Amino acid sequence: MPTIGFWELTVVALIALIVVGPERLPTLARHLGRWVRQARMMMNRLKSEIEAELESSDIKTILPGENEPGEIDRLIMESNKVKQEIEGLNKSLQTPAAKDSDEDS
Repeated sequence: MPTIGFWELTVVALIALIVVGPERLPTLARHLGRWVRQARMMMNRLKSEIEAELESSDIKTILPGENEPGEIDRLIMESNKVKQEIEGLNKSLQTPAAKDSDEDS
């Protein structure tokens, strides 16, 4: 990518001064600055949108099953089954301890 040095900028400024004139040169520079700023803002927005799309497509690629609605329902059902099993084990562990304390009295 070519770079613009000091002498190139000086030549461009002198040509602009001759073509446009000293009265209109500040206005032209102001408009040019606005255009450059708008172009940079548009490029930054485009870049961020592309990065967001790539990130979301990467997530979809990594987790293909998470996008399916049936997958979420299946996970909820499995978690409920595990919860019921844990509650059942907890009750069965508490029941003998309660019987033992009743027998001791």
